[in-house]
Amino acid sequence: MGARFEAVEINQLPEGKGLKVELQRRTGQSSVPQVFIGGEFVGGCNNGPRPGMGVVPLKQSGELAQKLRAAGAL
Repeated sequence: MGARFEAVEINQLPEGKGLKVELQRRTGQSSVPQVFIGGEFVGGCNNGPRPGMGVVPLKQSGELAQKLRAAGAL
């Protein structure tokens, strides 16, 4: 979609294990990727914190572009 983004490869950081623990505490998920748009956790690739969340479902519903525009990433 051409969005601007920042990727953080936590497995390549010395503090990565601690970051993964903190992400799980904040999001309730331990798997990666964990995608945030404008500071909002939207989930991973196929699912998220609520039904219809996750990058693929949001793209299919048209909400992904809306969220990216609102965050200034498109």
